[in-house]
Amino acid sequence: MKQDTIMLKDRLYILISVLATRADAERVEKCVIYDSQLSLKEVLEVICVFWPEVDSPERLWFVYEGIKRERQVRGELEFELINSEAELQALVDGDADVVRGRAEKLRSHVRSRLETQGVTVDADDYAGTFARARTVLVNEVVPDVLFHSGILRRLRREGRCAAVTAWERGVLRPLAHANCSMSQPLQVSAFEQLQPADALRLFAEPRSDEPAVHRAVLQHEVVPYVTFKKAYQEFLDVFLTTEQFPLATLANFEFLKYMVKTVRPVFAEQRGKKQIFDYKLLQLLYERSENLAGVSLPDLPKELYELLGHIDETVTLSDGVSVKDLMECTKYMDALNNYSLKSVHSLANADELTQLASFTSISHYLLAESPSVQTVQFLLGSSILYPKLTKESQESVIIETLLSLSEFTLLHDFSIQAGFQVEESVILKYFWRFFNSAPNGSRERPEMTKAWNNLRLLPKKDYYYLETLLDVADTLSHYSLSYSRGQPFKPSHILDLKDDPFRIISKLLEMNPSLYRDVDTTFKILTQLYEGLQLQPHDPKYRKESTRLLVCHIDCALANMDFKFAYDKVIELLENHDDLGDHWSTIFQVGKYIDPTWPDNEVPTEIIYLQMEVLSRLLHICPVEDVEAVVSTWSGLELELSTRTDVRDVYSLSNNNNNPKHLRKEIVQQVSSSVSNFLSDGIKWAIGEGK
Repeated sequence: MKQDTIMLKDRLYILISVLATRADAERVEKCVIYDSQLSLKEVLEVICVFWPEVDSPERLWFVYEGIKRERQVRGELEFELINSEAELQALVDGDADVVRGRAEKLRSHVRSRLETQGVTVDADDYAGTFARARTVLVNEVVPDVLFHSGILRRLRREGRCAAVTAWERGVLRPLAHANCSMSQPLQVSAFEQLQPADALRLFAEPRSDEPAVHRAVLQHEVVPYVTFKKAYQEFLDVFLTTEQFPLATLANFEFLKYMVKTVRPVFAEQRGKKQIFDYKLLQLLYERSENLAGVSLPDLPKELYELLGHIDETVTLSDGVSVKDLMECTKYMDALNNYSLKSVHSLANADELTQLASFTSISHYLLAESPSVQTVQFLLGSSILYPKLTKESQESVIIETLLSLSEFTLLHDFSIQAGFQVEESVILKYFWRFFNSAPNGSRERPEMTKAWNNLRLLPKKDYYYLETLLDVADTLSHYSLSYSRGQPFKPSHILDLKDDPFRIISKLLEMNPSLYRDVDTTFKILTQLYEGLQLQPHDPKYRKESTRLLVCHIDCALANMDFKFAYDKVIELLENHDDLGDHWSTIFQVGKYIDPTWPDNEVPTEIIYLQMEVLSRLLHICPVEDVEAVVSTWSGLELELSTRTDVRDVYSLSNNNNNPKHLRKEIVQQVSSSVSNFLSDGIKWAIGEGK
């Protein structure tokens, strides 16, 4: 039974192969619509290969209609196909091995043809893959790439075979258009074997000098192909290059504009692709715009500005050049007589003298040509080209230019519109020049005297902070102070340390040993620095800054072995200041401090009480992970204290004449009220539970 089935399948395969070569639509259609031992895939493959290539594609419409229908069972299909033809009967009536051999040769031929052309007939899309395979095979004989366009159009109208209709738009039609102007037209199979980059290079080959041809190639070949193949990067590598667009002719520039208009929307439809296109376009314009200087364009800067305006403003070149920067550059091209975006933008990296000379030149050119407030504002907006010139430098150049042109009315209008007296900027300019050049902040210094004199000419209500800055510079000049080793402190260093005025305080305390006992003085200096530098404290009363300042003084007191002062300020810190968590380590240092001058390097008994008090309070604010260290230190002091029971405690301040009398008295008084509490409550008092 199985052998008979195989035999029948081979006979049917031979019959449909012969009928397909005859283009016998009536009998071949039966193989499509009736179920048999041959699968629909096998039937379609045979038709695809053996049906005459030059026959009208429309005659195969029965295939596409039959595919839509469910195949019916037809037991007598073989007899209907033979239809009493002796020739057909003879082909299938031979020995079983002979019939099988014939069928296998036919199958091998079908398989070879399809594989050679790289096409298949797939069950997922019988109609679409059959149409595609048939198109490729027929094109070997019929040069017309669009020979099957009628069939594909009918499929498209019925809403069928989206994949093959997309293939027609993205491959067949671009190839057909290209073949019209190529000396050696390509077959579909050869074209499809090309890598996308090679196919695009084929499209890019020059075929005519006519701009209309270039546009047609882009519209009918490049765009559909790139869209279908998603060959976006390949397009950029082949087309949007300095080789394709040297921008040395008007036609080349116009074609670039047309490409941006035509192709950029295609990239914009794909997520993330628009930025890639824009980057390449920006890079191209940046590198090649200088060539446009020789092109006859009525307003080149405007043309460049509009073209740059198509680019996403977030796009930036690898060296930091942005679209916004280059659009600003175009505004100054005429004045600079420079039409290279790269060259104009490079002014931003030139040294200050070069920028100043260039700004002076364009100021004179523009103000001589159009003396107006608008021109002045235009010049003041050129910071993108001249970042090394301060606004004050630019204003000074403009003022001098207006004076040289005798444009006194404009100078007056400019000062009114700017909202300040021209003299103020000049005065302020020289104020900073004197301030920054002063080697010392003393008001007796010639430079500082000049700065004071300049400041008196400015409205006090607007520049009161500068007076404070001069005051604090003068105050600092009365202390030993250096910016770094071997470099005396200058007023300009105040500005250098603007981000952290406490660095100045630290230097003061470090270089003036007695200053740590004068918190009021350093607090005044600190507030003057904040006001003079226009810094905002955390609150109007400088609470947080005051806390940090007190910590600095405590650290300095310990460095100067002044435990008494450090202890007093720690108690003040604990009782009057909040948010001490960041400063717990300084408090901890006081709690475990040992003065190397104490006898036997042992902590005096009275001071142990004070340190235990400090440590007990510290337990409430120190980080959890550091509680163990604090408790360990406290326990060590407690253990040491338990050993000192002798009435003649040699480590008691009252029994030690080496300590100053007034210090002994003060510490004994401070600790006397704490001892009884400690002895009665022990550890509870120490950790704060006894209070």
